[in-house]
This record gives sequence, structure tokens and C-alpha cells, in this order.
Amino acid sequence: MIAMMGALAALAAPPASVEGARLPTLAESFAEQWAYETSEDLNNAVCCSRRAGKTTGAVRRHARKLATLAPGRWTHFGSLIRRNAKKHFWAPLKAELDRIGLGYEANNTEMILVTERGTICQAFGCDDEAGTKAVQGDGSMLFTIDECHLPNDDVLKLLVDVATPMLTDNGGALDLLGLPPEDEEGFFAKALDDGGFSVFSWTMFDHDFPRSREEKLADVVERCRRRGLALDVATTEGPDGRPRYACGPGTHPIAARQYFGKRVRDPDAVAYEYQRVRNDYDPRTVDFTGPQWRHAVGLDLGFQDRDASVVVAWQVDDPRRRLYVRFYWQRNHLDVDQLKPVLGAVRDVYRPGKWTGDHGGHGAVKVMATLEAHLGVKIEAKPGDVMVSVGLVNDDLRTGRLLLPTVDVETARVRAAILARAGRYPEAMEAAKLLDGEPANLASEAGKVLKARNPRTRKVEINKKGFHSDLTEALRYAHAGAQHFRAHAPKPSESELSTEEQRILHEERIWQRERRRFPWAR
Repeated sequence: MIAMMGALAALAAPPASVEGARLPTLAESFAEQWAYETSEDLNNAVCCSRRAGKTTGAVRRHARKLATLAPGRWTHFGSLIRRNAKKHFWAPLKAELDRIGLGYEANNTEMILVTERGTICQAFGCDDEAGTKAVQGDGSMLFTIDECHLPNDDVLKLLVDVATPMLTDNGGALDLLGLPPEDEEGFFAKALDDGGFSVFSWTMFDHDFPRSREEKLADVVERCRRRGLALDVATTEGPDGRPRYACGPGTHPIAARQYFGKRVRDPDAVAYEYQRVRNDYDPRTVDFTGPQWRHAVGLDLGFQDRDASVVVAWQVDDPRRRLYVRFYWQRNHLDVDQLKPVLGAVRDVYRPGKWTGDHGGHGAVKVMATLEAHLGVKIEAKPGDVMVSVGLVNDDLRTGRLLLPTVDVETARVRAAILARAGRYPEAMEAAKLLDGEPANLASEAGKVLKARNPRTRKVEINKKGFHSDLTEALRYAHAGAQHFRAHAPKPSESELSTEEQRILHEERIWQRERRRFPWAR
């Protein structure tokens, strides 16, 4: 550590001789890996199968930088899993510097290394947002983030935000490394697709390091057999005459992703079992008029997250017990006064007999109470057990009883109901604009919500570090509110009655009250 401090103090000195140090060469890599190691682009994304050599490429890339940068220049390597930073990068980096003959002093506790040239590398783990503070303020010529495929976008985005000013000052490069991402809406997936990154991709079967591809394939076949994963291998001959292996359509998604680098999603990891066609319907072909229809509303509250509302409908005499999603909508950064006219229009259009909402924290109880008073309805509490209610939703998805609309014909009706109050409600025009813009896509969101096993409790739960959907939460609440339709036809609430029916009911109540007050008038 003393020698390291001395090296840090001498950073302003002229570059030390690197005579004898030997940089990595193409012969020690393979073409795809070499292209990444020597990239001069400022944004690079490496998406590979497991054991393909992406971290090895990162090690050689950092070794090359440390051997050629001017004294005082830094490189950084962070992993979203701390133990991997130490095992897969820190130890191999020191071995690589020993191999090329570049001397260094290393602090294994802090994972900071200073070479004899005065260049510096820091490796670190970043399991949570607090870990980003370990590198704030440093300059960097190369900032690498590994395990970017993990569903930990909050940390990844913050780490990129930390890295960007560190790189901007010096014109350094940002590298993102990971397996094929499951979440197509995640930061890493967008980096691979949006064109702002140079993308490098290969698999363990594209090279013969450290074993031949035939040996590696035999190992994968045995591993898949033990795990019960289907494996369908297609063999072709490459331009070098060596075999090339790819996975066929019968390959299990886990094997396709981990061993062949395919961007596929494991269906077992998806929380909601929505399936196109089976769970779709065209609302223009369904007549929702008539007294046999009942409606329920699910309401999920947020602010930074979105307020979301879903309306479901069913017929009390339907032998197939189908549940139709009619209207859904979400918007964030709304106050209660902005939310009320939209929900008021939902009440007027659908006359729902059941409202179910999130009575959780962040002032939700007070907001719900305010909405109840304004709308004149009772909002029941959401289901207590998340995964049980998700399972009930999936029961109806698997059997084709829960149906989502393929086109939106309802938003216009709700918007018109808001505008109909413009005469006595001057803010109606502004409220109606809340329904403008690109409509939400409930079907798309249902296919992106993932589940995972909590490492502490070992229970399966919604993966809160992955894609977050307020719409599917509102759908879950609406579905729970409509559960009673299976057993019997519920008595319609007053809000479901027509205007004439409500008038007759009101007169009946007055007559009954008068009879109790003046029994002699019977």
C-alpha cells in the first residue's frame, strides 16, 4: 500500500519505460473478441452466451489500456454482482498484467491497482445504489459494467449516470457486458437495439478457447440432459472449415439464452400467462348493452409511478364465464383533482358495481377516501396475497376466459363523457386531454412482468427490480373484484341501474320511510 501511495504521488512524472511489456495479440484471441478488445468507439455493448469469453475480452482490453495510457489515467470495472468483479475480473487482470510483463502494485481489499507506468485501474461491485458512491468523482478512460442483463435497472442506470461525466472529461469509453436480456424494455436491451452502441456478440461455439467447440458442445449436451432442458442443435460448416453450432427451434429458452446467446424469454419466468389470440377479442364484435352485463374497476395509485385504471365486464348468464377487459388507462404525475374527472367518467359510462383499489402507503388511504367521497362509491381493498391473485388471473388466462381487446374503442367513450360535463365543469377540456396521446398496451405489459424467487425468503414473487407495470396491478385488482361473478349473479348496485330504475327506487325508499313515520296512513 505504501508503494501504491508513492506511485500515486508520482503520477505527474514522465511515463516510465514499458520495454519488455508485451500487449495482447490477435493470436491470443479470436476475431469477434479481438474486434471488441481493440474497439475505438465510445459506446460498446457486448452480448454473449455464458462462457463465451466476454469478461476475458474486457480483461485484455483493460490491460491494453493500462499499458498504453498516459500516467494518471484511470480505468474502471464494475459488476452488478460484487463477487464476480473480484473473481472474474480482478484476479484475471493481475494474471494478464503478469503475463504481458507490466509491473503493478495492488490493493486487494479496495481492488485498486497502480501499474509501473502510473496508470490505475479500480474494480468494484455494485449490488445496490449505495455502491455507485465508490467511484464518483474519478476520471476514466474506460468504464466497464458487467452483468448488465440482470433485472436491476435502477442500479445500472445510476451507474451509467455516474460514469458519463467521468468519461466525458477525458473522451473515455463506456462498455456494457451481459447475457442476452430477458426484459426487452430494460436499459441493456435498449442499448443493444437503439443504434447508439457498437454491438459485439458471439458464443462459446464460435471459438476453441479454452477447449475445442466439440468438447464444449458435449459438455452442454450433458448439462442440459441433467437439467431436463430440451436441446436441438443445428450444425453447419464455417468459412474456416470448422463446425459451427446453433440452437434449433426445439431448444429450451434457458439453454438457447445461456449457451447459444439467443434473446429469448423463459416462459416460466413470466408472471402473467397472457397468450395472443387465445386471450384476445375484438370489442367491435361484442354487444355490451343489456341488463345482464356487470362491471368492475381496478385502481392502482401512484405519482412517480402511474395511476392506472382497468374496467372489466361479464355477463351473469354466460355459461363460459368470460371476463372482458373493456377500458384501461394510465398516467403519472396526477393530483387527486386531475384523477377525479377521469374516474367520474368511468363511473358514468360503465356504472360499475365493484371498485377495488390499492389502500397501501404513500397517502393512498387518504386518496382513496377522497375518491370515494367524490364518486359516491365504495372502493374495496386490493387482494392481500399478490401471488395468489396472480394465480387466479392466470387460471382465467390459461382457460381463455380472460380476454383483452385488440383495438381501443372505449377511450373515446370515456373522453366524450368528460366533455359532456363541460357546461358545468369548466376544466373538462383539460381533463379530457389526459386521455390523449399514445394509448397504453395492456397485452404488451402483461408479457413483460417477470417473477423470481426471493433469495432470502425463497418464495416466488413479482420481480420488482425488473419491468414494473401499473396496468397489470389494476387488472389484478379488477379481476379480484369480479371474482364473485363465477358463483352467482350479484345484485346490481344502484350505480348500475338506469336513470328510470334509480328514480323508481328513490320513490320506493321515500314511500317506505313515510310508512315508518306515519303508520296510521297505511
